[in-house]
Amino acid sequence: MIEWAKMTMTEIDELDRSLPVIIPIGLVESHGPHMGVNVDTEGAEHFARKVCEQTGAILMPSLAYGYIGEMRDYVGTVGLCSETLSYVVADILDCLARQGFMKVIFLSGHVANGRGVEVGFEKAWARHPKMKPAYWVYWSFAGTPMRHADKIETEFAMLTGTPVHMEKAKDYEFNRPWHAVRSRHDFNPESGGVQGKASSARAQDSKEEYDKVLASLIAKVNEARADN
Repeated sequence: MIEWAKMTMTEIDELDRSLPVIIPIGLVESHGPHMGVNVDTEGAEHFARKVCEQTGAILMPSLAYGYIGEMRDYVGTVGLCSETLSYVVADILDCLARQGFMKVIFLSGHVANGRGVEVGFEKAWARHPKMKPAYWVYWSFAGTPMRHADKIETEFAMLTGTPVHMEKAKDYEFNRPWHAVRSRHDFNPESGGVQGKASSARAQDSKEEYDKVLASLIAKVNEARADN
């Protein structure tokens, strides 16, 4: 597998510039009392690594600090505003483009990262109009109905090797108002952001969904690799 962080400058310089580069991105954020705060990044890293092993794409180091959004007030959550994230993404893309890598996929474990990442694409295109960046949430292509720290995300955490403490799991349902929410903590302070029935999670219940997600990602990366 091609892993950027473990290569020398000479080895990187010898890489095929037509290969897609995959950057896992998450957010350090509360996922209730039963999961660690790094689960978004760990999920993205897991699938990015599996996909790179199967497709020959280049695995980059992860970007753990994503868009903080409405989770900002829960203990353990640390991230960036969307504007800051857009500049981080644009600078990363600029570095890669200057070295000839134009196909760059941000593989996310946190849906809301798209707000900052895609603005970063706009900034990068101003310098490198031929760049081909993409933002994918890892479970989207398989149609997996995952919600924040719910039964399915808890099961995926189990399947990807992220620590889960089921004895601490609690169920919550956040009924969104008609307007945009600045902070979920204001409405549901004790939940830690759980949205659904986390307490019923069993790893085997999501194994088929896990396999679909992996197959869908492999197919999409192979499509990117074949694109000239």
